[in-house]
Amino acid sequence: MLTNTNLLDAHTWASPDVWTSALEIQARRKRRGGGGLFVFIIGGICCLLVVAAIIFGIYKLANRNKD
Repeated sequence: MLTNTNLLDAHTWASPDVWTSALEIQARRKRRGGGGLFVFIIGGICCLLVVAAIIFGIYKLANRNKD
């Protein structure tokens, strides 16, 4: 936490060079990370499969106890 305190300094962000550099880094990251939506969809599908597996497991355990 203490290593990032200089990022909160107003004098640092007042320089136009800092703003230009930050905007360039942000643009470079956006160009490089084009697969964000794909990763989000795959992650969502995996979460749904895990939830379905948990529900199925609970269902099987409940039916096993009835027999």
